[in-house]
Amino acid sequence: MEDNEIWKDIPFLKGYYQASNIGRIKSLKREKVVNQYSSETVLKQRKGRDGYMIVNISVDNKSKTYKVHRLVAAAFLENPQNLPQVNHKDENKMNNVVSNLEWCSSKYNNNYGTRIKRIVETRDNSESRHRMVVEQYTLEGEFINRFTSMCEASAKTGVHQGSISSALKKKRKYAGGFIWKHAKLMY
Repeated sequence: MEDNEIWKDIPFLKGYYQASNIGRIKSLKREKVVNQYSSETVLKQRKGRDGYMIVNISVDNKSKTYKVHRLVAAAFLENPQNLPQVNHKDENKMNNVVSNLEWCSSKYNNNYGTRIKRIVETRDNSESRHRMVVEQYTLEGEFINRFTSMCEASAKTGVHQGSISSALKKKRKYAGGFIWKHAKLMY
């Protein structure tokens, strides 16, 4: 634990909750009902399904779950461009120290660091029955490339994976200016 822990109000929860520069969240002492007060308490964090640390926040008897990194960023980081996402610079979703966080665009966040490489590796290391080998063709039907997965095809071509999937399912004729087909593999 850092000796220089600094607490700041979370703007949209001012008077109720604060975030610290080392990634902790606390509820402030306040009157719950007439002459009954809640004590100041550091909240217990848990890992959400997506790997981010989360906390339960309760205001006026209404409870909501928040991601810790977003609360810390809201309290400590200016966001003059009103960017929608918070990036973890070290790519560790559990490291919510303010110096590890930055406001960013969706595109920046999606392309940051080793994310695409890790997705491709995870997909490529899964069992082969989960792989969908796909081939890329020109609109004239000339073969261009073969990919071990839609994820790899998306990462290497810049064509959205959902668009490739729609083309493979014949919901659309092409995606990203290419024809996409399931590969016919010989075993």
